[in-house]
Amino acid sequence: MRAWTFGTILMLSIAVGGCSFSASSASISDSIAQSSKSVSDSISSSSPDGSSESEQAYREDVRDYTVAALKAGREGPAFESGLADVAEQHGITNWEADAATFVGIGEGLGRAGASPETARGFADEMGASSGRVPAGELIQKGYDATHS
Repeated sequence: MRAWTFGTILMLSIAVGGCSFSASSASISDSIAQSSKSVSDSISSSSPDGSSESEQAYREDVRDYTVAALKAGREGPAFESGLADVAEQHGITNWEADAATFVGIGEGLGRAGASPETARGFADEMGASSGRVPAGELIQKGYDATHS
């Protein structure tokens, strides 16, 4: 379970402090219960691998884009242009430096039924580009995750 952060404590303080002193104890209890539920919901909504919801949504969109691009025969610059569009929709300005991009590509390769050789070739090609995160390893990680 995650420790209480300053923001969570502040939010609870505001929720409790905003109640009138003349309010019944039931109203205060209801307010605290509502705040606790909100905090609990936000904690439980984080993904099990530690990534944020927005990062997870981005990775899933990259995965889905990769599947569609492979089926459409999109490759090279056309594929990368589409990746840039997906990233832009998520507010990511440098997809080449985002690990979620490459894990999503690997997951997409796996979902599309790409052979292990195709996935390795894709990983080698994307990983060879300079200035990127270890793209090849991350693509392989995503691909392997769909086959475990």
